[in-house]
Amino acid sequence: MQKENIKYTLKNKLKNKFPRVLYFPVLLLIPLFVLCAFGINGSSIGTFNETIYGDAGDNKILGENKWIRSDEYLATTPIVLSAVKNNLPETNTDIGTGIDLGIQANMPTGNLFSIFKPPTWLFYLQKNIDVGFAFFWWFRAYLLIVGTYLLIYEITKGDIITSVLGGFVFFFTPFVQWWSNYELIAYAAIIVYAFIKLLNSRLLIKSIIFAMLFYLFAVSFVLILYPPFQIVIVWTSIAIGTGYILSNIEIIKENKNFKRNIFLTILILLLIFGTVFAFYIRYKESISLIMNTSYPGQRSYSGGSFDEKQMFNGFYNILLQSDYNGVPKGQHNQSEASSFLLYTIPLGLYIIYGLFLKKKKNDWFLIIVFAWLLFLILWATIGFHPIVSKITLLSMVPPFRSIIGIGFGSYILAFYFVSLKKDTDNIYIPIILSIIWGALVFILGIYFYHGNAYFFSRPGRIVPELKLALVLGFSFISTYLLLRKERTLFMVCILLYSIASTALINPLYRGVDSIDQTPVAEQLNKYPSDKNNKWVAYGDHRFAQYLVGNGQAVLNGIHYYPLFDMWAVIDPEKNYYDIYNRYAHIHFTDNEENPEMIELIYSDQINVNIDPCDTKLSSLKVKYFLLPDKKEYSCLKYLESFNTFLRGHIHIYERL
Repeated sequence: MQKENIKYTLKNKLKNKFPRVLYFPVLLLIPLFVLCAFGINGSSIGTFNETIYGDAGDNKILGENKWIRSDEYLATTPIVLSAVKNNLPETNTDIGTGIDLGIQANMPTGNLFSIFKPPTWLFYLQKNIDVGFAFFWWFRAYLLIVGTYLLIYEITKGDIITSVLGGFVFFFTPFVQWWSNYELIAYAAIIVYAFIKLLNSRLLIKSIIFAMLFYLFAVSFVLILYPPFQIVIVWTSIAIGTGYILSNIEIIKENKNFKRNIFLTILILLLIFGTVFAFYIRYKESISLIMNTSYPGQRSYSGGSFDEKQMFNGFYNILLQSDYNGVPKGQHNQSEASSFLLYTIPLGLYIIYGLFLKKKKNDWFLIIVFAWLLFLILWATIGFHPIVSKITLLSMVPPFRSIIGIGFGSYILAFYFVSLKKDTDNIYIPIILSIIWGALVFILGIYFYHGNAYFFSRPGRIVPELKLALVLGFSFISTYLLLRKERTLFMVCILLYSIASTALINPLYRGVDSIDQTPVAEQLNKYPSDKNNKWVAYGDHRFAQYLVGNGQAVLNGIHYYPLFDMWAVIDPEKNYYDIYNRYAHIHFTDNEENPEMIELIYSDQINVNIDPCDTKLSSLKVKYFLLPDKKEYSCLKYLESFNTFLRGHIHIYERL
């Protein structure tokens, strides 16, 4: 009996010391550790291998590379690898004439502000690139799942089922997976959670912990520097926080340490402002360059151009996973077509029905969050007076980018609602709203089918008519389960559909060998480069990024902002200023029949038409050339060639 009492006492002490809310985050560290230990990542890095050798590479574990994910495998990944191979410089001189990586989200740099780039932390603690890159990939996902879990747990007053499943729903959301956009929602969720806990804390030590958590992720959020997404997420977070405070104002006021917590909150806000101001002072020149670019900097919007079909097409994102299917009519690519499973409209109508027709007690969380989402949807689809956009800063947000704020808020609203006590009302209103929503989703599917029948091609074993029927069935059933507050059934239903909609998007690779451990990489790395002896890649600019990923110095490739010292040499008279004043993928060609030296191919694609022997390139310290055509050059010496699956023979030259 005495042993049992001791065991019981120890168990209770452990339970009291280790909060229940932390069980899930700690458990989730296990797969994070395993994935990092084996160097497994979800990058489409194998596209380089497919370009050169025609296969995905021996280090692929499963899945298919997605070529549309160029922002990841072509831009972010090679530049991250370049930074690591060059000992984490603040200014990476291997890119153009030198890119300031300190202002780039999640780029590892050896300065103090890297504290606010959590996914890069492991690069500083160990030297294994495969392990560091795996942590870079999965820690962002970990923060998203845990951050949304914590926020849902808090607003639902400890609903563990909704919180755990909700965190995974966020992770498996098509928009999140197609964009690999984990950080913004993750940081925002943690910020709101920390703020709520700070207000409610009674112990000083807990207040300090949550204040520091708030500080860390608030600064991390700001330093991502992508206003089109950040602004709508900030407003959505404010709506969530405001809704929570108004719904729990009496409980918050009862806290004897409320004034202390408010003082601490103000103190932390001042610290956040000071840190961000210090960051601005340090990088104001680079920030100014970005803010004043033709793309993406100088843009102003009043709303109204958002395609309302985005409110429905998340239900059809399951078909985006096959490249053969293409995208629905009116969409540009798979990433742009990706969305969330949105129930905002039927849920909002049901909330209004309860407030005005059933005279239910005001739930300020539901009211505030839905009111904001309705405002954002109306701004995006219809548009308001320009003054409204300027006051709210939405003038900096392309309407189609507002989907991330709508999705974030809609999921939080739905998960909060479904966790509430079940109604005893009749079932007719939920049935009617579910039928209407399902019918609208079905009508959109018919529109998609007539616009692009190929979109319904794969999987071929299921005929298009059955695909439409299945989507109709899911949209009706899931909406009904939500409105009837069938918590577990709804959460499992939406999670399974989300997994089915995203399971085939990202491949799994072990390590980054597709870039730096291939025969072609070995061949190119025989010719080391630096800021005084650069490469330039003519033709397919992905070879420029391939060189960057191998730690080589390259003039062209992807420049996050215009390098005016480079353009001053190429275009001293600034005839093409408006073209190159932007974030850009920079191609080089040698076309004597084209009179234009610099051309805008797309909003983020520039072509420079220049002879390899032009003295401008020697002034820019270009020594090595990748050229698609083998011929005699008066200024170059041929070195060797390599064959590629996609582009044929590529030839290596050196300046005489």
